Amino acid sequence: MLSKAKLRIICDVRSRLSVSASLIMSVPSLADYGVSESRGFVPDDDPPLCLPSYFSRWDELAASIPSLLQGESSTLKELVSSLPLLDHTKLDEPRYVRRAHLLLTTIAHAYVWCSGDSGVSKVLPRNVAIPWVGVSDTLGLPPIITHCDFVLNNWTKIDPEGPLELDNLKTIVSVSGCGRDEEWFWLLTTQVELCAAPGIKAIIEGQRAVLADDWNCLAKRLITIEKSVCSMTSTLPRMYEHCDRHRFFNDMRPFIAGWKHSKVLPDGLVYEGVWKEPKQFAGSSAGQSSAVACFDEALGFNFEPEDGNKEQMISWEFIRELRDYMPREHRDFLTAVKNGPSIREYVKASDQIELKQLYNACVNAVLKFRSEHIKLVTSYIIIPSTQSKGDHKSLDDQGTGGTAIMPFLKFIRNRIQQHLL
Repeated sequence: MLSKAKLRIICDVRSRLSVSASLIMSVPSLADYGVSESRGFVPDDDPPLCLPSYFSRWDELAASIPSLLQGESSTLKELVSSLPLLDHTKLDEPRYVRRAHLLLTTIAHAYVWCSGDSGVSKVLPRNVAIPWVGVSDTLGLPPIITHCDFVLNNWTKIDPEGPLELDNLKTIVSVSGCGRDEEWFWLLTTQVELCAAPGIKAIIEGQRAVLADDWNCLAKRLITIEKSVCSMTSTLPRMYEHCDRHRFFNDMRPFIAGWKHSKVLPDGLVYEGVWKEPKQFAGSSAGQSSAVACFDEALGFNFEPEDGNKEQMISWEFIRELRDYMPREHRDFLTAVKNGPSIREYVKASDQIELKQLYNACVNAVLKFRSEHIKLVTSYIIIPSTQSKGDHKSLDDQGTGGTAIMPFLKFIRNRIQQHLL
């Protein structure tokens, strides 16, 4: 005889599926969405260190960005403008398309921001704009710097035979020329993503346990999820080891900004040869992490605004927009997790006290992660903004995503706390 918990979950799942759909198909498969069992959203295949020879000019120019940023900005802009218009459709492997997006993003952002606020470029040359938009469309990404570019696809092992972990990694390209500070910023975030991998796998196994009405199996998966999030949290403070907060704020951060809600590019950027009108896209943001969003979906967090609350509406709209900056496969996976068997509803319906305690432990782990992230934002953005000395003053009071950052982060944390059972 079915338990009340299982009956509730089956009814919930059936209401989301078509009549002809198989019940078990409501649990997504990691492989179907390009998600790795051992690496999470970090691709299973290591990022290539070069593109096919036809695209060597992209490789060469991206590699020279750090040295070019030390010289006259006019030199960098001349080299970008002199690039040949290459046919991006010749990229026939997903790993090469991802690398092309990384390289073109590096070149484009260096071109736009290398002269500071006073000399910002309002038009991106067609020889970069056309292929950048092309590979972006292939990946389901906007033509702008994203979390997945520099966190998921911008690393290589120092020792090829060594472990895939922070101290054995180095970056492939640099967008700001900030050396070890920039490298550490990206690689530490890569490590956070790797820490999430066991928890992401456990989410899928947990949803299967819900369908099987196996609360004991679900309990084990909740323990794994909590440990995974705690590992992510304990990694964050290592940012201070090699990334100076003032170096990050004044020298690196401007290059990872976008052109949405921008004071110096109020209309956005013109992508020559693609669109006649300028386009607005937000810059790189930790909120673009598919891993963090995956835990939110799996634990059933609801960030929808209360009726009439304008501040919450702004945060809610930004949360939805962040999904557009994740690869298409990742977005689809998050939707599949959300539409799958609800771990939260199963726990609520269960009479197992231990299950509720384990679920709450997961919620508290996410809360600690969010709080630790707020500490980093305070140290690396809020405090340095009062002492800004750079050439990009337009970013002093907002995040690289173009929003007032602290109200948004606190809204997220406070709403998560309301989900404790």
